[in-house]
Amino acid sequence: MSDPAALWLRHALEHAGVPVRPGVDQAIVYAFERIMSGSPERTNGGFTVTALCIEAGISRATCYRSPLAQTLTGLLQAPDTPRSQDAP
Repeated sequence: MSDPAALWLRHALEHAGVPVRPGVDQAIVYAFERIMSGSPERTNGGFTVTALCIEAGISRATCYRSPLAQTLTGLLQAPDTPRSQDAP
């Protein structure tokens, strides 16, 4: 994804030193990118952990076991996280 929000996310994860492993981590990142860009496929695009999990097709427990969970939860709540103009 070449969306500015997606590029911001990749930079934030790289800066935090959080590896994105194939599988669950990758699904979480893609879901986060879709939510941030305002093009969710499975949810209304809310900036919540629940929406992220539904969008990624994983359970909350699986999400929280991922090393990305703490970083992404912080990014979801951060006021400087870029968001689509269309996002709820």
